[in-house]
Amino acid sequence: MSEFYAVILADCFDDKFDHLTNTIPKSLFPFVDDLIIEHQINWLQKNEIDKIIVLYRNQKIVEYFNNRKRPGRKTLEIQLIDILNSRNLGDALRELQSHLIIQQDFLLLFGDVITNISLKEVTNKYHEQRKQDKMNILLMVVHQGVQQYEEERFLYVVEKDDKLYQLADLQQNQFELNKKHITLTKGMPCNYVIKSNLIESGIYICNRDVLKSFQEYFMFAEIKQDFIKYMTSTSDIQEEKIHLYIAPKIQVSQRIFHIQSYHNACLKYLSRFFFPYCPSQKYYIDFFKYFAGKVDQRSKVSDQSYIGQNTEVKSKTIITKSIIGKNCKIGVGCEIVNSILWDNIQIENNIIIKDSIITSGCIIKNSIQSQIVSTDKSTNYQQLITPSKYDVDPFEFQGSQDDSFESSGSNQDSDKLGSQPKKQNFYQDLIDDMISIVAKCSTISQVKEAIINVDTIKVNSNIPFENIVTAFMQAFFKILQPNVDSLKNAYELWQEFINRFVSETEVASYIKSIETFCRQNQEYHLNQFLQLSYQHSILNEQVILNYLDQIKQAENDQFAQEFTETSSKFKNYLENIIAEQCLTQAENQDGEYEYEYVYE
Repeated sequence: MSEFYAVILADCFDDKFDHLTNTIPKSLFPFVDDLIIEHQINWLQKNEIDKIIVLYRNQKIVEYFNNRKRPGRKTLEIQLIDILNSRNLGDALRELQSHLIIQQDFLLLFGDVITNISLKEVTNKYHEQRKQDKMNILLMVVHQGVQQYEEERFLYVVEKDDKLYQLADLQQNQFELNKKHITLTKGMPCNYVIKSNLIESGIYICNRDVLKSFQEYFMFAEIKQDFIKYMTSTSDIQEEKIHLYIAPKIQVSQRIFHIQSYHNACLKYLSRFFFPYCPSQKYYIDFFKYFAGKVDQRSKVSDQSYIGQNTEVKSKTIITKSIIGKNCKIGVGCEIVNSILWDNIQIENNIIIKDSIITSGCIIKNSIQSQIVSTDKSTNYQQLITPSKYDVDPFEFQGSQDDSFESSGSNQDSDKLGSQPKKQNFYQDLIDDMISIVAKCSTISQVKEAIINVDTIKVNSNIPFENIVTAFMQAFFKILQPNVDSLKNAYELWQEFINRFVSETEVASYIKSIETFCRQNQEYHLNQFLQLSYQHSILNEQVILNYLDQIKQAENDQFAQEFTETSSKFKNYLENIIAEQCLTQAENQDGEYEYEYVYE
């Protein structure tokens, strides 16, 4: 594949990382055990591409490659092109075209991509399509998965042979299909498929005519929103065609749009998500923990964590799902959660860092009064950024912190950070967000989006399922009206969401939330909640019967006594089902039973 040039767009044109990319281009961000651009070069080499053009705006790219020494690696032909005056991708490609270097097909790679996609398969498909039709000028590489971030939310309308018919931005309020180009014949299959499970990889195989198109149309600023949209929306007059390469499920790509995707990509890398591109096995401990540095035996490091070379972690420190770079010094009794620490960082004793990125060369002292610290030449620290407003201590919720790690000074030092909210503040923030999410949902598709949003919140902030359930129930109660129809409609709408987050370990929190609500609002009936929960497979027979037996034992509790009386028929109904199931098993008979209970 040496005939291919790989063009890396080293700088970004968005403002998601302005606080960092003003001084450091995104491609030079550390990514676990190396820089992002080194991971990309390694990937290109493994795919037999050794001609690379790097488009840059930041002079640090030039400084880096001038000093780049990679002993033992194959010598590459790397050419740097200055795009200082470019304001967007379109300007950058027009500048590239003006140099007249690209005279053949080339690979366009965004500088924030981490991937394991096999380029051999991609280029083979591209060449096959070019042989069939010379007007196939662009192959867009996508992979399959859940569109987790707003930047990924596109709808792909695909024709046969994976030709891209239309690309629609789902962040827009309305999507219109170009119906005039689609002809449906009765009795004949439709040749168009609408896909919402594809994610753009940041990888494109381009014919040189793509550069000519950007040169001709100065209004093209972005490749998806402008170039692809124009080429597909004018397909009745444009001869050029765009195709998709849909990678197999084991091949993935992750673009680093913002802090959340940066942290998640690092965790995926540690979990061997991008196999065979993984951290060195010689540093592997267990459960995707990698220690290239020195960790005191009295410290505790969770899975999906990385300790860089020559880094020292002193005693009684807790590190959870975090990446710590090279040559760092972590003091006694610190706590680092869901964070990325670059190189040459010093953290003094009893410091708590959560959901943060700390740039190289920082010294975090006990005297720091805020968790968000701006660059200031008068201090000896640089920048500490907070991406998440949820302050969750997973050890506190799970009760897994060993007593030997407790420090009398830890609470005081947590207060010194000044921005560590109380546990109740975290919980109220979660409830407020959940109320906002629930209030916006009136259709099944919106509920599916809510599941993705809440999953993202949970992963990014490491929130236990129990807290998700109790916060959701507070929001769920607010949309109810005191009648059976309202309750039935609500459960019908939110069934998939509740089943997603209420597992066997969360049923106690789920039932307790309902009981508390019904005790405080007597116009609602606990019995109705349990019946609907049973109908929608949230609670099974045995769980409900156990709860009924438990509440029956409450003494001097009028609510419990009234509930026991009103639920007696439902209890008998469940007991009969269990008895029939036992009888069926005893007789070794096969069959399915359907029951319907009339709501009281």
